[in-house]
Amino acid sequence: MGTITTEYVLTPDGTRIAFDRRGAGAVLVLVDGALSERRSGGMRPLAEHLAGEFTVVTYDRRGRGESTDGTGPVRDYRVQRELDDLARVLEIVGTPVAVHGASTGALLALHAVDAGLPIASVSLFEPPFGACRSLGGGFVEHLTTLLEAGRRTDVVTTFQRAVGIPEQIVATGGGALFAPSAQTIVYDCALSSALGPDVVCGIEVPTLVVESLATSGRVAQWTQAVVEALPRGRHLALPGVWHGIPDADLARALTEFHAPSADQDRGGRVPA
Repeated sequence: MGTITTEYVLTPDGTRIAFDRRGAGAVLVLVDGALSERRSGGMRPLAEHLAGEFTVVTYDRRGRGESTDGTGPVRDYRVQRELDDLARVLEIVGTPVAVHGASTGALLALHAVDAGLPIASVSLFEPPFGACRSLGGGFVEHLTTLLEAGRRTDVVTTFQRAVGIPEQIVATGGGALFAPSAQTIVYDCALSSALGPDVVCGIEVPTLVVESLATSGRVAQWTQAVVEALPRGRHLALPGVWHGIPDADLARALTEFHAPSADQDRGGRVPA
């Protein structure tokens, strides 16, 4: 696995962001999806596979793991704050970089490209484009009300069911385990609601959209919407499980796409 270096950076609103570096080579930043943390989520094994080719950076998004949450009341969250977090990490690790976002982390990655952060290429695993808009205007308000009532576990399971996670996964999905960071689900919903078709259509950096052949339902539909909207994107479907691909296979695809030598080959659209 190699040496992991842990560092911390303060963002403009006083939030402390924790991040790790491992490997050597061009910088690839991994952005976690809903509720995930850098040390216990799916990015950790993926980072280990990628560290032979890249300097891989994983970080705890605000309100998770070792990162604090300087946003105050959940209703005060703004997408710009997470963009500021990522921008500060990029300042430290060196730019331009490649970025890979998983699920809602892919939405943050798209916002970051749109905001002009120094990102040379971006890959997205099953981005839930338009998820919270499609769930109705009252959905986020309902989650916020549950949070304010202290029903954090209910926030987690309500979200999981609403986005179509299979019930057998919800039943064993650790709602109580994720409860301490339940407010970040509302943050992810804000990322989704603020990402309109005009933003996706304006993404010009080389972009890869990856999905699992086993993913179905709303998540598959949301991913397809991004594929159709991107003006300069590639689409790759790989064997896997629902909302998941074996780390070795995903790492191979990301390495082929993000490697500096791939610059001339990653601009065209590739069918699933």
